[in-house]
Amino acid sequence: MAEANTYETVVRDAYLSRLRSVLIIDDEYPTLDGLLQRDCKSNPDYTYKAPPVEVLEIIRGLRNPSELPPLLVDVHDGRNIKLGEEKEIAEHLHQSDFVVLDYFLEPDDPSKSIAILKKLASNNHFNLVLVHSSEDTQKIFETVVQQMLGKSFPVKFNATKFEEAKNIVGEERLELLEENLFSSPGVYLEFRKDPATIKRRAGRQTPAFKYFDDLVSEAALDPKLHFDLLAGLLHSYHAEHSDNMSEDDQFGPVSFGQIDERRWLKLDTLFVGFTKKSNEKTDLVAEILSALMAWNPQPPRLVMRKLVTELDEHGSKAENHALSSTHASAYWYRSLLQTPVESRHAQITETINHYTESLISFIQPTLNQMTQSLLAIDNAANTSQICIERFGVNFENADQESIAIEQHNLIVSNMPEVGDQLHTGTIFDIKQERWICLSAACDLVPEQGSPARKRAFGETGIPFLAVKLHKTDRTTAENDARGKRFIYIKGSKKTEHYCINLPESQNSGWNWHKFIATESGRISKDKRILKVSRIEQADGKLTIQAYNAKVVGQLRYTYASALANELGSKLTRIGLDYTQVARIDS
Repeated sequence: MAEANTYETVVRDAYLSRLRSVLIIDDEYPTLDGLLQRDCKSNPDYTYKAPPVEVLEIIRGLRNPSELPPLLVDVHDGRNIKLGEEKEIAEHLHQSDFVVLDYFLEPDDPSKSIAILKKLASNNHFNLVLVHSSEDTQKIFETVVQQMLGKSFPVKFNATKFEEAKNIVGEERLELLEENLFSSPGVYLEFRKDPATIKRRAGRQTPAFKYFDDLVSEAALDPKLHFDLLAGLLHSYHAEHSDNMSEDDQFGPVSFGQIDERRWLKLDTLFVGFTKKSNEKTDLVAEILSALMAWNPQPPRLVMRKLVTELDEHGSKAENHALSSTHASAYWYRSLLQTPVESRHAQITETINHYTESLISFIQPTLNQMTQSLLAIDNAANTSQICIERFGVNFENADQESIAIEQHNLIVSNMPEVGDQLHTGTIFDIKQERWICLSAACDLVPEQGSPARKRAFGETGIPFLAVKLHKTDRTTAENDARGKRFIYIKGSKKTEHYCINLPESQNSGWNWHKFIATESGRISKDKRILKVSRIEQADGKLTIQAYNAKVVGQLRYTYASALANELGSKLTRIGLDYTQVARIDS
């Protein structure tokens, strides 16, 4: 990339520099197919509304965009896109990096354009879309965003208190409230953007919320009922419009710009900007760049986007670089073939890591250069202020700094739950107990068991040591995070914190136990179940109890190995009765 001196330069490089094609979908624009069919007399009634010179200017602008390579341009009028027929929609949408979409492909009916957006959002391929129309852009933005949101209402409220509050406020004031709050989706969208906003309205300048506070004060409504009244009213609006919303998490997290500011919408695989059609020459690339800037993508996201685009652009050369040694590749592949089928996962992972590191190293200089550019742009700024601007994180707020530290510790110490084999650092649940496997990795390889081990535990039995974890809180873990005692685990809703011994006593003992993993320590891929047994006491007798342990996490090997070494030192404290002569130096 060229040397960057502004954030906009880096955003352009990350998201637009690799654009190669653009598809314009607009029922008013002439298409090549339509013009050819008309001239061949196969479609003598073919018509279009837009002046050809206007469309020609747009095409010329896209073929010579500022500071970008020329784009391959195609125009489609949307006439043969039929709702519900995925094949026809997909044929025209999976081939372009950038889509310019007219909001009304049929008079006063946005159904087609919204169906196209939803189809693009369900793609695995990332798409940039610019929605344009001669109609009210704010209204279009609000409608599109609302239909992309999930159907679940995001807060709970007391329905009885809601009815009580309505009776106190009275029918006349309720009508005024509903008219003021829901004349457009804006207030509802602000609520969906941050549901907590209805609990802390005092710090916001939204006129509708101020109107609400003034009106309920006038009605002398008990402040304890304010939340339930507002939540109930928003829920009524939600129930009225939820049929047109999307299934929960269908498109991943939905984020969008502030109401009445530069309009943008971001889903997992889709970014949408909104602009107004104009009779004057419009730079469509500049419009989507402006929307991207309003989104303000974070520096790490820009680097990751650059990684993806570089692999797309230079993937063949990077592939050749990764495969430069035929002999090494042959050696790795032979090792895979010689590894028993049930134990190949770890070997496959290691081999893929070799190739991946080599692949990434080919484009590493480009990623380094972009990161250096970002740092140079932000270098003179106050670090706390720049983190607020780029990430929305205020490190001068103690709670936000604690959350940042917690998330850092979680990411660097944990790895995704992949694979189907018990490893050092595998975290699992038995009944209400949480345990972590701390046996050495070499002792967990199924085929490397000694004859003595196989005689004792069977052909598929693997003995291993595990330590019971004790739940604690974020503050306790944070205060001694480097003390080799605390483990961070990603829970269903938030990060969970555990200690390898009693949290309140640094020198307390570790509750360790010997388990036997049956079925060669395999973990089921669907339900993540590990079959284990352990010796327990029941009615004064020792018995072997079998369990279906639920695997809930995997510590990275370096962190698990450090804990395993610590456990080893605790298991090998041998006390000897030697004494020695006290010598007096002359």
